[in-house]
This record gives sequence, structure tokens and C-alpha cells, in this order.
Amino acid sequence: MLLTVDCGNTNTVFSIWDGQNFIATWRTATEHQRTADQYYVWLSTLMNLQNIKADITDMIISSTVPRVVFNLRVLADRYFNTRPYVVGKPDCLLPCDVRVDQGTTVGPIVWSIRLQATTYMVATSSLSISGPQPHLTL
Repeated sequence: MLLTVDCGNTNTVFSIWDGQNFIATWRTATEHQRTADQYYVWLSTLMNLQNIKADITDMIISSTVPRVVFNLRVLADRYFNTRPYVVGKPDCLLPCDVRVDQGTTVGPIVWSIRLQATTYMVATSSLSISGPQPHLTL
């Protein structure tokens, strides 16, 4: 399953995608000093409370707060034994173009959360997204 993390200046949203649906979404305050261990205790507690038995095999991170990314990477490696995709890094090539109105800019976006009516297929070594490309208007 895919764990998506969308980290903004105020809130960080975690969602689990099972290949067809989001089975859970949780929100927490963004705090750059939070450790990977703290993220895992928080996340695993919420999963247990909702009886979610998710085998996380892939993770994608989008963050406007660079100081948070390190501990989210450690979370992926230590607790899920996976190397996360980090939006904006060279090894995370988004498989669709972002179309933005001229004169505006778009910050990082977790595609698996933002794109609607899109099919996601996650394999152990690649992430492929197929479906309509969004037109983002700000």
C-alpha cells in the first residue's frame, strides 16, 4: 500500500491508498522537531484504533517545510523498509505535466491526494500514474 504525506506550513496530512481507495486520512500539526519515532507511534496508534492493517510498501512525500523531510525519510526507511519518493527531488519524476495558469506558481503537491478520477498503480520499484492531467488554477 502507498502512504502519502502532504506537509504544509500548518498541517501535515497522512493518507493510505490501497490501490483503489483511500482507506484512511489523518491530519497533524506540522512540527519540524518531530522525530521518525514520534511519527510512527502517532501513525501506528491511529491505525490500530481504526483496525487498519496496512502493509506500507511505498511512500511519497510532498513538503513545503524542508526541515521535516529528513525525519519522514527516516520513518519510511526504519518502519516501512522503503525509500520514499520526495516530490521535487531528481529521483521523483512526476509522470504527468502540471499545467498552471501563466503568472502563478504551484508548491509541491502529493499527486496521489490531489488528482481525482485517476488510477494509481504502485510497484516495488516504480510509481506510475495514469489518467487525466489536472489543470490547476490558483
